[in-house]
Amino acid sequence: MKRPDSVLVDVEGPFGIHVASALFAKGHYKFYNSFKNEVMEGEVDAGHMPEFMNIRIDPRDVVDMFCGTRAFLPEETSPDSFTVSNDSYVLFFRQKNGGTRYIIDDQSLYITGIEHVDSAGEVWSEEHFDYDAHDDGTSVLQSIRLVEDKMQSSISLFYDKLHLNLPIGPLTIQIPDDARRVTKE
Repeated sequence: MKRPDSVLVDVEGPFGIHVASALFAKGHYKFYNSFKNEVMEGEVDAGHMPEFMNIRIDPRDVVDMFCGTRAFLPEETSPDSFTVSNDSYVLFFRQKNGGTRYIIDDQSLYITGIEHVDSAGEVWSEEHFDYDAHDDGTSVLQSIRLVEDKMQSSISLFYDKLHLNLPIGPLTIQIPDDARRVTKE
């Protein structure tokens, strides 16, 4: 699968009510909250992204997370620990304020889970990736679950249909002219 350079997320509630839209493209984001009729945009690298549905997402990981193509960060070159548990490899990388634990399926070698832990070793955020195996031996993303334990928030994305590497037109968000611009500090 080719890694996309942009992701458009539309969130709908019951009865087709539009809740929010987010566009992440080439280091830039645009977020529209239809309930508040507010739009926020900025550079991904600036780190001033809004919380998306009460979930904090590292700006560097947005496209990879929504596409299920998560990988190790460039600074994660050698794990601090390596174990085998329940048909999975578990790699742990320490950072200055905690660490990251990667759960990797021992057959497909796909990352199926990522746990972010604080300095006390408590899990504060989790990412879960489920894949569907096809008859031809390929696997495609079926669902993503993001859980913020301390904020008691979660979001799940389920993919009914996936079309790989098809050309698509430009991605845009429909924003009303009277939407209020919000600056994130």
